[in-house]
Amino acid sequence: MCRRSNTEPVRKRMKKFTAREIEPFVTVTHRPGTLNRGVFIAVLGAALQKTDGRWETHELSDEIDGECVRRLRLSLPTGEHVRGKAITEMKRRLLDALNRLREHYDQVYVYLIRM
Repeated sequence: MCRRSNTEPVRKRMKKFTAREIEPFVTVTHRPGTLNRGVFIAVLGAALQKTDGRWETHELSDEIDGECVRRLRLSLPTGEHVRGKAITEMKRRLLDALNRLREHYDQVYVYLIRM
């Protein structure tokens, strides 16, 4: 008689990156534009080790247009607060993307990309 095991393989839990850990590696820039008052861009580099031992690099980026920030600025009293909130939101999305990569690769390192 043959028995099958109904248990799933145990997945190794990887420690997730935190916002504090990636903060020094995120580069935020603003590119001015005439049509929509520019674009805010956040960039983060990630080096990934594949299962066969090879390494590859990825550039994670996120952006928000200045028009969206301008609309938020009109509804709130301080423009600098809104800009900070937009940048924090971009960093949060980068962190989520980085942690999703971490689930699929053995090792993930972050590095600074200059723009």
